[in-house]
Amino acid sequence: MGACLIRNAEHPRQQCIFPASGGNKNAPVIEELPISLECRVEEINQYNATLRIVAEIVNVSVDEKILSEDGKIDPEKLGAISYDPANHAYLKLGGKVGTAFSDGNQLK
Repeated sequence: MGACLIRNAEHPRQQCIFPASGGNKNAPVIEELPISLECRVEEINQYNATLRIVAEIVNVSVDEKILSEDGKIDPEKLGAISYDPANHAYLKLGGKVGTAFSDGNQLK
C-alpha cells in the first residue's frame, strides 16, 4: 500500500509515494510522517460542493524525534505546513502567538 502527499514546505509541489503499515486499529499509517491520527468515520455529509466528514480519533502515533524534553510536540521540530486556499499557497507554521484559555480573559 502507498500514499501520495506533499513532503515539506521547502518543496510544496514535490509528491512522494511512501509505504504504509497497519496501525493500532489496522488503519494504514505512513511511516515517514511524524504524526499519524487514526480515525473511525462516524458520518459523511455532502452540502453542495462541501464534503463534511465527522470522525473519532482512535489512536495517535508520534515520532519521538519531534518531542521536546517534557514529552510534548515541539512545533519547530514538527515543521508543519498549512494550505491557504485564498492565495493558493502552502505556509510553514511556527512561533507561538498566544496562550490558549488565558489571553482572551483580557478582553472580558
